[in-house]
Amino acid sequence: MEAICVAVRIRPEAALAGSSIITSSDDLVSCVRVADAANKVTIACPARACLGSTSQSVVAESATHEFIFDRVFDAASRQEEVFTLVRPLVNAAADGYVATVFAYGMTGSGKTHTISGTGGDVGMLPRAVSLLLDSLKADAAKGPQQTIFMVTISFVEIYNNTFVSLLSAPSATTDGNQKIEIRESPTRGVYLTGGTNLRLPVTCTEEAMQLIHRGMEKRATSCTNMNERSSRSHAILTFEVERSTASVRVGKLQLIDLAGSERVGLSGAEGSVLAEAQSINLSLSLLGDVLSALSKYHRAVSKGLASATERPFIPYRNSKLTHLLKDSLGGNCKTLMVCCIR
Repeated sequence: MEAICVAVRIRPEAALAGSSIITSSDDLVSCVRVADAANKVTIACPARACLGSTSQSVVAESATHEFIFDRVFDAASRQEEVFTLVRPLVNAAADGYVATVFAYGMTGSGKTHTISGTGGDVGMLPRAVSLLLDSLKADAAKGPQQTIFMVTISFVEIYNNTFVSLLSAPSATTDGNQKIEIRESPTRGVYLTGGTNLRLPVTCTEEAMQLIHRGMEKRATSCTNMNERSSRSHAILTFEVERSTASVRVGKLQLIDLAGSERVGLSGAEGSVLAEAQSINLSLSLLGDVLSALSKYHRAVSKGLASATERPFIPYRNSKLTHLLKDSLGGNCKTLMVCCIR
């Protein structure tokens, strides 16, 4: 697969059940059309169609925009279908690549549902954890040459542009939670330091999932007009895999649930929730700047207007989110970006 793959997922109808802002499908005017065979999404006059009017006449057929992606999943898509794109990345992490999966989109568009799942409808995260650890266990047990694996897990959130460890013990005090900072080295790449429980070793799927569930319960969330349980932070789950045979090979698997961008006028955010929304929107805007700079560079290289060996300045350090994602957007990486829309 390509180094960076971009997929779009329309929020599944099952994920809309119980939403406080949508009470009936009759209240909706669909502005999204999907062509699965062509991996194309057509948006018809979205600004006017999403205002809540029930009149089909407000949708101007001529005001359309078409977008083509690596893969498109419609509202009837299932979690296992989306996971078919994640499976190669899990295998790549075991082979020493930096593999990253992240969900991006507006608040309430189904990002957390896609990453974590709901109820018995598990998402990409538990499936990837099970595949990674079970496959490593099987690889270590077979073959005449003994292979040793060391797997560590870290789970942090970026809340108001500050790193917080989600793996700290429930009884841990604020004083015991040291400041977490980003470091960079030629051999290790971008990594985090600080905190007593920033990284923990894991040996099996059950052990890893217990830590993840504990971290999920600590994640910052709030209720807004657009989402009953809106994530107010970016959550980054990282597995570092060290494979030792005759040599040592280190890979990384990152699963990232980005907080959703939101329009304050629609979400009704006030006070501390408003400050959270401003921080979220700023970090996502800076991520957009990085993606735009990378896109312009690769287009220039493909047209022969720039050298592939002379990369221009990319503003990774403008935010903690983009700095942490530096290895996931360039270099020895395999990255899947799932854009969620509703």
